[in-house]
Amino acid sequence: MPVEKRSSLRARMVSLVLIPSTALLALWAVLSTVLATDIRDLNATTAFIDEVGQPVVDVITHLQWERRATMAAATPGPHAARWTSSTPPVKPPTRAPTTSTRP
Repeated sequence: MPVEKRSSLRARMVSLVLIPSTALLALWAVLSTVLATDIRDLNATTAFIDEVGQPVVDVITHLQWERRATMAAATPGPHAARWTSSTPPVKPPTRAPTTSTRP
């Protein structure tokens, strides 16, 4: 006859609580790491956009103004007025760089 191993009620209760709790703790640790990495990447992207984005918008705006001026110069007659603009676009004030309190 096979020998049955009897465990105590306390041991069964501990295993019923300990195994799912450990799994949830591991899941929490993994998801927290993924979330922290995503936050760091998002902050880096935001800093890059703040640094590079406004100069790119300025260049595109001035190129568009130059194209309109070229079309006005190349178009003869009364239709040239639709390509003209009274003045080139004014550069808006740049935003102050944001400083992060995190290291």
